[in-house]
Amino acid sequence: EWASNHHERLDGSGYPFHLNHEQLSKGARIMTVADVFTAMMEERPYRKGLSKMEVLNIIQKMVETASIDGDIFNLLKNNFDEINSIRYTVQENAMKAYRDIMRNQPA
Repeated sequence: EWASNHHERLDGSGYPFHLNHEQLSKGARIMTVADVFTAMMEERPYRKGLSKMEVLNIIQKMVETASIDGDIFNLLKNNFDEINSIRYTVQENAMKAYRDIMRNQPA
């Protein structure tokens, strides 16, 4: 349910089900903030990750437009450095595991 609803928005403008704040669980709301945060912070092949201030400003605007949960955003904002460190470590470990798998594939 959380993964299915992580593109939904509190105002009902999300997808695929157009659920609103009354229909979204706390878990789905957490996944939404985590997804937005991660997508903006991480390096992508086509762009660098955004800065802490850029990410916080963008997400704050999403809160102000009733897209995402302000309480969850405040938890992220108040614990940003710790959460970002965990995100970075997990992504680096996943990349290392991927490279190890690819290195051991038959030619």
